[in-house]
Amino acid sequence: MDPSSYTALVVFVSTPTLSDGAYGAGWSYNGTSGRVLMPLPATLTKSVLTHEFGHVLGLMHANRLACANGAVDTASNADGTFANSSCSIQEYKDNLDLMGVSQVSQPVVSSPIYEFGGFGAGTEVRNLGTATGKKSYELRAWGSADANRAVKFKDPVSGEVYYVELRLPVGNDAATALGGNRGVKVVQGFGAGSIALQPSTTTFNGFYSYNQTWQAGQVFKTHAGTRVSVDWISSAAAGITIETLDSLAGKAIDAVAAQTPALGTATSAVVCGLRNGGCYRNFQSGSVHWSPGTGAVATTGPIRASWASLGYEKGKLGYPAGPQACGLVGGGCYQKFQGGSIHWSSATGAFATWGGMSTAWASTGYEKGKLGYPTGNETCGLVGGGCYQSFKGGSIHWSPGTGAFPTWGSMRATWASTGYEKGKLGYPTGKETCGLVGGGCYQSFKGGSIHWSPAPALSRRGAACAPPGPPWAMRRANSATRPARKPAGWSTAAARRPSRAAASTGPRHGRLRHGRTNPVRLGNTGL
Repeated sequence: MDPSSYTALVVFVSTPTLSDGAYGAGWSYNGTSGRVLMPLPATLTKSVLTHEFGHVLGLMHANRLACANGAVDTASNADGTFANSSCSIQEYKDNLDLMGVSQVSQPVVSSPIYEFGGFGAGTEVRNLGTATGKKSYELRAWGSADANRAVKFKDPVSGEVYYVELRLPVGNDAATALGGNRGVKVVQGFGAGSIALQPSTTTFNGFYSYNQTWQAGQVFKTHAGTRVSVDWISSAAAGITIETLDSLAGKAIDAVAAQTPALGTATSAVVCGLRNGGCYRNFQSGSVHWSPGTGAVATTGPIRASWASLGYEKGKLGYPAGPQACGLVGGGCYQKFQGGSIHWSSATGAFATWGGMSTAWASTGYEKGKLGYPTGNETCGLVGGGCYQSFKGGSIHWSPGTGAFPTWGSMRATWASTGYEKGKLGYPTGKETCGLVGGGCYQSFKGGSIHWSPAPALSRRGAACAPPGPPWAMRRANSATRPARKPAGWSTAAARRPSRAAASTGPRHGRLRHGRTNPVRLGNTGL
């Protein structure tokens, strides 16, 4: 037979505790009736029995958020897990709530549980709706009978609801709201229970904490960025200020916009909810993005367009980390971002560099070096999972096994003739190194190396030095034999062999192959 409403069956058994050391157990039927099982009467009986009647009325436990890294709040993933993987819920560990751990005193249940249970006149908690801007409120002691003594608000970014109440040693809170438990309490509903968001969320020993409330001068911040500042606390009330993220970020954004006339006037409101708690505002000729880690920074023109093509703050570059700076070589500009930078010149356009590519480019002197400005973004999908990026004076190739190295000039041309990274030489494993005999240079690759030297000077008195000759590749293992001799009169764009007639006017001994560098046999290299 079903029990009638607001009726409970209470049974005491002749044991000191129930199974697993419990001091009581309660079951609900339709939220207004049920049954309670209790051990022999003892010191905690009154408190525990009241707690179990809470279960009969459909209430669950008062818990706390615990985070190994001390975070005071965290978002939830779609599957219900916490976005901060170091966080968890510790059951019972809100000892400022009757539905928490058992104790002799009987503190008032927290405001979300109070509201869920439908207790009181319904005027005890003031509903602020979605928080906006910056506004101040007064709280009254939660243990009193005052109307509007607590507040609740919805975070405009996350949509989560937070309750703010004041715990003073008043009424049923007289024995518990002492020391660090006397102050402003922030709590959220958790189904029919609650989660206290305390100033320290690291684990403490036992079930009782004595520093659960926020004190004057402290600031609680939701994971979405809304701030609850405790302005003052007296013997009967407290003052708090709630300021939303769009208000906080908007001040910084508007300050940057005022210093950047090129942006023009605003064309949108401040929009928050971006990656890592960021916000932005659009203007006629650009935008200003703000994040907790970077502050407010403006982006305009081709650099902004390049950043947009890479996914704005969601891409590899992240948020802008500094203002656009100009005056580079050739009238160029650049802007730093969390994950790299974008460089622009009128001749090349605006392109990004990051990671190994950026490091390798920096080692050559950025746009002032041989590579000059980038002429494209990083492109991947090469052999072995490699990537490359083109620059005005060459390129940089990267692979997981070799790292990132530049190639340019004759070295790069010769490497290209072998098939780039798909050829026998594979990826470069070092930069071009010069200072060899006769002013030569070399560059190492995974499958060998390329050597280069300038052409020898003409032997005839007064003749100018010939232009540098093409480099030649040294391949490891058993490569092909020496290059075949070219027929008389053979020429290239880099050098030309004199005609028979011209050669007859000079000495007939020691004919020179102008503009060519002959391979030298080195041991058993096969050359």
